[in-house]
Amino acid sequence: VAVVVGIFILFLFSSIVPGIVKILVDLKVELPWMTKVVMAISDFILNYGLYTFAAIVITVMTTMYFYKHNATFHYEVDRIKLKIPVFGPLTSIVLQARFVHNFTIIHKAGISILENLDLCYRFVPNRIYQSAITRVKDDIRDGRSLTDSMRDTGVFSSLIMRMVAVGESSGKLEYSLDQATKFYDEEIPRRLKKVLSLLEPALILTLIGIVGFVALSIFLPILSITGGIK
Repeated sequence: VAVVVGIFILFLFSSIVPGIVKILVDLKVELPWMTKVVMAISDFILNYGLYTFAAIVITVMTTMYFYKHNATFHYEVDRIKLKIPVFGPLTSIVLQARFVHNFTIIHKAGISILENLDLCYRFVPNRIYQSAITRVKDDIRDGRSLTDSMRDTGVFSSLIMRMVAVGESSGKLEYSLDQATKFYDEEIPRRLKKVLSLLEPALILTLIGIVGFVALSIFLPILSITGGIK
C-alpha cells in the first residue's frame, strides 16, 4: 500500500499537476499559497527527482554495505531499530519470542546451557540481543545463575525473567519457558494485527489528505476566475 501511494504521489506531482499549473500561470491568475506550495513540490520533482532517487538508492546501498561489514554500525542500527515507535517494541517481542522458543527446544534436547546459548546466538538476528546472550554466557561460565545474568542485561522482558526464575528454582526450566513461548505465540499475532489496523487507515488518510490538498490548490484559482472568490 505504501509503495502504491508513493507511486501515485510521484505521478500526481510529475505529470498531472504541471499541466494544470501551466494553464493557471498562462491565464495570469493570482495563485494562493496552497497552489504555490504544490508548484514548488512539482518543480522540485521534475528538476531534481532523478537526482533525489539516485541519492536515496546510493544511501540505501551504502547503509546496507556498512550494516553488513561494520560491526559498530551494525550494532547502532540494531539499537535504533528497537527504539522506533510502535515497530521497535514489536521487534523486541519477536526477537525475545524467537530466543525463548529455540532455547526451550534445545534445552529439552538435553544440551548444556552454554551450548544452548551458542546456538541461540545465531537464531536472534540483532546485535543488541546477541551481545546480551554473549554476556549471559560469560556470566554463567563464571558461576552466576541464568536468572541473574539475564536480568543484568536489561533487554529481556519481566515475563521471561519470571519464568526463568521459577524454572531455575523448581528445576523445571523447560516447562516455565514453554509457558512463555505459548504466551508469545498468542501475543505476537495480536500485536501485529493491532499495528496493521492502525497503519492501513493512516496510509489511506495520508493519501486522501494529499489528494485533497492538491485538488483544493487547483480549484481555488479556478473559482477565482469564475468569480466564485473575489
